[in-house]
Amino acid sequence: MFKQAGVSSSRPLRNAGKTSAKPPQAGSSSSSRQSTWVGKTTADKYESEDDDLPLLARPRPDRSKAVAKTSKADVTAGTYESEDDDLPLLARPRPARSKAVAKKAEESSGSDEEFQQDSEEDSDEDWGLDSALLALVNADDPADDPADDPADYPADAVADLGPTPIPSQVKRDANGFYRVGGQPLDVQRDIRWAPYNLAVRFVLKKVYNAYLGQDSKLPVEKDDSTAMQNELAVALKARLPQPDGDDSLIRLFCDYTGLELFWTPGPRSPSIEAVYRFDNNQKRHGYHTPLNTCFIPTVLNFAKRTSPPIMLPLVAAWLKLIDAPGPSFSETKAKATWIFNALINTGTLAFISKSYSGRGVEAEFWRHLDRPSRRQLHEALRTGKKNELVTRALDNEDITTLLPLRNDFGGGLPVGWTQKNCRTMYQTLVRIAETYKLTKAEFEYYCTVPSKTDGRVFYPFHMLSKPHAIERGWDWANMIYFAADRLQIMRASCNRHAEKLGLGEKDMDWEKVIYWTCHHRCQSIVETKSRLPADTSQEEIAFSLLDRFQIPVIPWTRSPFSISLCKKQDHGIAMEFGLVLQGDREFNPVTDFDFSSCTVTFDSQITNLTMRNYATEDWNSIRYILSQVPSSHPFWRIDESLGDEVWGVELEPSDESTVPLAPEPPRFVTPLVSIDFWLSEDSNSLSEFTCGDFGCSEVFPTPGLLIRHLREFHGNQADETRPSGETDQVKRAHDAGTWTKGLFTCTEEGCGKTFNIKRGWRRHLFKDHGIGKALSLNVCEFEECRGRTFSNKQQLTHHLYKVHGLGEDARFDCDVEGCGASYLIKSALTKHKATAHNPALTTCPRCSVTVPNEDFEEHVNSDSHKARSFICEKCAKGFTSRKNLGTHGDSHKMMTCKHCGKEMTKAALRPHVKAYHKDAGGKS
Repeated sequence: MFKQAGVSSSRPLRNAGKTSAKPPQAGSSSSSRQSTWVGKTTADKYESEDDDLPLLARPRPDRSKAVAKTSKADVTAGTYESEDDDLPLLARPRPARSKAVAKKAEESSGSDEEFQQDSEEDSDEDWGLDSALLALVNADDPADDPADDPADYPADAVADLGPTPIPSQVKRDANGFYRVGGQPLDVQRDIRWAPYNLAVRFVLKKVYNAYLGQDSKLPVEKDDSTAMQNELAVALKARLPQPDGDDSLIRLFCDYTGLELFWTPGPRSPSIEAVYRFDNNQKRHGYHTPLNTCFIPTVLNFAKRTSPPIMLPLVAAWLKLIDAPGPSFSETKAKATWIFNALINTGTLAFISKSYSGRGVEAEFWRHLDRPSRRQLHEALRTGKKNELVTRALDNEDITTLLPLRNDFGGGLPVGWTQKNCRTMYQTLVRIAETYKLTKAEFEYYCTVPSKTDGRVFYPFHMLSKPHAIERGWDWANMIYFAADRLQIMRASCNRHAEKLGLGEKDMDWEKVIYWTCHHRCQSIVETKSRLPADTSQEEIAFSLLDRFQIPVIPWTRSPFSISLCKKQDHGIAMEFGLVLQGDREFNPVTDFDFSSCTVTFDSQITNLTMRNYATEDWNSIRYILSQVPSSHPFWRIDESLGDEVWGVELEPSDESTVPLAPEPPRFVTPLVSIDFWLSEDSNSLSEFTCGDFGCSEVFPTPGLLIRHLREFHGNQADETRPSGETDQVKRAHDAGTWTKGLFTCTEEGCGKTFNIKRGWRRHLFKDHGIGKALSLNVCEFEECRGRTFSNKQQLTHHLYKVHGLGEDARFDCDVEGCGASYLIKSALTKHKATAHNPALTTCPRCSVTVPNEDFEEHVNSDSHKARSFICEKCAKGFTSRKNLGTHGDSHKMMTCKHCGKEMTKAALRPHVKAYHKDAGGKS
């Protein structure tokens, strides 16, 4: 039996939190590091009685970021179903913080946020659209919820691993997998043409969700945010192509790739994307603005996230190189090295621009940049050029920040763990490799790097990152903490549903993860050797060790190549390493993993994010979309020196050193739009994109149409996903028939109703046939309400009291004399008292802004206050335009519903009639 030097596999890790002190210099002895390096954790988070517990056993804070994100990720289809469902999308009340409503009803007694009705400042007439269209219910769309990213979870985010029994209703499927959490979507249907009205509805929904999410974090006053939201909706609606036939169908092209978008849920469905980090024109600081917003596939939105614009074309360049390698391996490796270096530098650019610091911090950073600095930073982010600003920023950084680990603990092995234990582990890893018929020399070539302190150290990452790892001083402490960190992330994010149900492998720890990783790596080596010619060199085999999308994996963060523990078969199963433990027998790392039952694998971050919860049948099309982002585009052009070296990292020359070689110029080149459009106070639109290639001067209204023109007419690159010989006319006729009969049909006997929106179909099945479940757990069971749902218990209780006269009103009233304010949740009342009735604060009657008393005079003299020159005579509230003042006036006009006699404001009358008197014609 195997025994690991008498050391337990559940030992505490030193410096478990993120260190704020600088780690010791590489090359210092391990003994001195252990005796002198005691890193301080951020805010001394773990300096408590729990400091001696293993990292994975420490209690997490009550309100950790992971708890909030777990709640956010558990959004049900009925998240936004409330009393305001019949309001236009852009008039629905918005929570104080982004997506705060995404909390399951069963997890708490109600929402943490109070919905405030502010529809008086948004009017249906502002859009010139049919009100019934505006009131359409949101369709299910995975793009509305951000993808889980391991980088979003702090080190202390650990799923509860208590002895939770597996519920009896949780069964393994026919393939032996536990099905938990969200399940993969259906295969995306190829529907490229859609009714114009549906496209308009899509625009309004996406704008609403954008300003509910990321844009809500910008330091912009509410009225300015509303105005920017309206401007964006109007601009995007105008950017939609106009119907050119009797069927009123249109199609939409991706503004990055020129590919047609699909109007069904899936990776190719449309989403809106902010090209650059911020748009600073019009004297405002915006993100999703008319000038800065494009239509792209949902999967590209997940892939890009907070990265600079040049990240996607560099990933595409890598995929194209793998699909069409050079005439020799040396040339392929040289080009791959250039792309690899360029992507590392792109992550550094994101670091310099604060892209990973949170939207609020990033916004403040950009706001305080002067115009020349903004210009230089924008140019660097869209070209990768190392200009003066970038050079100055790099002077303050060292290799640990340029090649960062997610938790760089800076030295020190786990408590009770010595270099002797490391050597014993190394010998065990060699034994594992030998079971796969790999020699020790092969294992060391493919899976290790030399350590600056003691022999060689396990390094199961791509060969292109090895020189950087050696220079950075990769050691056993890095490997151990890396394994512990990946396990924590997996439990807190990707596998959280399974962990809650007791399906997690609680006996897994960082040691076993390292041994499992060795098995996984050796299997990849054997598989790669078997599919390559017998005379393939070791170097080429090592280069070919890639993930499922043929992308390398590396330990450094801020890179699309950063490694992730992922679900192997699909994204709807519990994650299991295949750990086999029998009775009280000692764990044997050589034999105690059953990979036939393993559902975990290693992928790059971009592979993991883009696979998301899409059907496995769509994975090939996802990779194809990623590979189609051009390196030359009106919004970016990659500098030819970007990949010549990794900035700030000086590598020692060696026999295996490769001189990076930039890939060939693109097949077509587009003029780069001047960055002045994003900096000038006069520019607000960009509607002409000229070809200029091969003497062509054709002009297009969107960058997507220009790229499509260049791809098909100057690059001879047709869309490979379109069936051979299928014409636009044939496809249009087919899609028109799909919309006529509806995408979703009720198959119940005698029904046959069709729906173009999945949510409407699901609601119909539940309300009319009792099939499935409600889209919200809070359902009114009175027949006249027809299964009306609410987003939390408080709203349902308030509805029952107000409409049906049952129970008590679930409201919290302000007890300050003469106030009369009332809220659905107690926290909102507490916040109200702390601001409205705080003697140290003053609320401006014109702006409704609460400021400290000493700052009130400065606020009154501010431009934003003076701009509200249109004052309501009844409440003294100010507005920036007469139109907004007139719309607000409806909130003071009382009217009587002719159907039920209830008295209410004019603004509330139409939603009331729609909700309760549809049978009477729905007219007020």
